[in-house]
This record gives sequence, structure tokens and C-alpha cells, in this order.
Amino acid sequence: MRNVIEGSHPTNHAFSVLRTANGELPVYKVYKNNGKIVNTVVKHVRGDLNECRKTLAEVCESPVKLHMGSVEIRGIHTWKIKEYLESIGL
Repeated sequence: MRNVIEGSHPTNHAFSVLRTANGELPVYKVYKNNGKIVNTVVKHVRGDLNECRKTLAEVCESPVKLHMGSVEIRGIHTWKIKEYLESIGL
């Protein structure tokens, strides 16, 4: 994971994440099954969702599900994802 975050990244990305109206990254925790299952959701994803899925699976080391305009990662990975997206300039 550290190599992905600290490594050099190309300036052109296959995907982008739009910020919220407050300027924050749209990365949220979602509780399911009365709090027994906690997943992380990244909303407002544009571009190549498969590339986003592969990248986030590598960063978080967890399975990633694709949804329309968002991705869902098993487990709590909000800080990892925000740190990674900010490191690549999104």
C-alpha cells in the first residue's frame, strides 16, 4: 500500500472523484445488517470505473463492488482512500 501512495503518479488519470459542495471528498462509511457490516463508499466517481476498482482494491487490500457512479469497499478504509485521492491530486 505504501508504494501506491508514495509512488509517482501520472498527471492523467482514468477516473476522477468530484468533490462535495463543501469541498470535501465524498468518502463515507455505510452500516448494514444493524451495524454488523461496515463498508466504505466513494461517491461521484467519473471515468473508468474498472480502473478505479483496481486501484482502490490495491490501496485498501479489500474487495471492491461497482455501483452506478460509486464504488463500495468492504471494511472501513475512509482515511486510506482520502489520503490516496489527495496524493494523486483529486
